[in-house]
Amino acid sequence: MITIQPLKPSHEGLLREFELENRGYFASMVPDRGDEYFEPATFSKRHDALLEEQAEAHSYFYLIIENRDIVGRINVVDIDPSTSFAHIGYRIGKRHTRKGIALKAMGLVQVEMVKKGIKGFYAKTTTNNIPSQKVLERSGFMLAAADEDKFDLNGEMVSFLNYTLKL
Repeated sequence: MITIQPLKPSHEGLLREFELENRGYFASMVPDRGDEYFEPATFSKRHDALLEEQAEAHSYFYLIIENRDIVGRINVVDIDPSTSFAHIGYRIGKRHTRKGIALKAMGLVQVEMVKKGIKGFYAKTTTNNIPSQKVLERSGFMLAAADEDKFDLNGEMVSFLNYTLKL
């Protein structure tokens, strides 16, 4: 069973392990966060900053849990108080892809965000990330625009696709 849990101080170690385990996989789809991000002191500071941002209701960070294991993350950030729209992003660990986890987690977070007054989302993915495009579309997102600017991601020229969802 898939659940989501708001990020907590106690998640730091397990989250760092999850990110390290999946670093190469994630870097194949999005730019790598760099070595410094994974250093324990830096990761701890970053984790504390996310918790503070969440406590102030500027963003919401969730872990996607299956059988007590972290299988992914889903984040709601850059909440615009004037429109109540926010940016949403997620990542699923390599061993847990193709199981519908992202789609289920997206639905769970949408329910939570409606309770918090969020009225819609912006999301983006790269042109080569077909699984992410499918998750967004199956979650009700509509393709809003494709960026014209291309960039090199691991030897492939890609651009961003921008999606929106009104709740």
